[in-house]
Amino acid sequence: MNSKPSYYGVLPSQVRYDTALTNLAKLLYCEISALSSKDGICFATNGYFSKIYGKTDRTIIRAIVLLEENGYIKITRHRKEGSFKVVKREIELMSKMSVVKDKNVQYNNIKIINNNILLDKNVTKEIYKPLHDLAILFYTTQESNYKSIMPKWNNDDYMNNSINILYRLINKDGYKLDDVSNAILWGIHDDFWSSRTLTLTTLRNKSKNGNTKFTNLHLAYKSAVKPTKYQGGILR
Repeated sequence: MNSKPSYYGVLPSQVRYDTALTNLAKLLYCEISALSSKDGICFATNGYFSKIYGKTDRTIIRAIVLLEENGYIKITRHRKEGSFKVVKREIELMSKMSVVKDKNVQYNNIKIINNNILLDKNVTKEIYKPLHDLAILFYTTQESNYKSIMPKWNNDDYMNNSINILYRLINKDGYKLDDVSNAILWGIHDDFWSSRTLTLTTLRNKSKNGNTKFTNLHLAYKSAVKPTKYQGGILR
């Protein structure tokens, strides 16, 4: 591999705090930034990453797929003519960065211009509105009860992060929009869960029992709210 690492790599906040990414995926993002050429392209192979981090190729592939699925990198694969075999791969960073030379640092070729948290590229206008409305209702309700300890949520970065988490509960974790909405709105009025759910950004974090925080919240909601049944025309 001909790429030589830069003086340092970069790890923007939207990557650092994205709970959809593993620690290895975040580390690979930083490594890719360090290996990027002046055009912002990294040519490192899975074998290279596997060797320097002591991981299997399969583990490296999973981490890179996470970065690609969540919109942090774009991969261009060049295949041998008439074959499916990949002969060259180009990895391009997709966050709002510019590749520029800092005259004061010999190998510092990446400079952050905009560190904003971006909305997941797969969030359509149709799904954005109900998720945005849910987030607003959640935060305004919680702020009325816990104003002194609430995070500063009323800004684009925090809202985008929150909507991304809600979207991934549906798109990646398999919950329906109604499941997510009902459990969250029940939780903010529950004596136990209300004070333990002050932000939407941690809902996909793993709890001590191995479940995500939302899974535990949803299980509690399902246990507390019994379905109604009609028997012989009488509500039981």
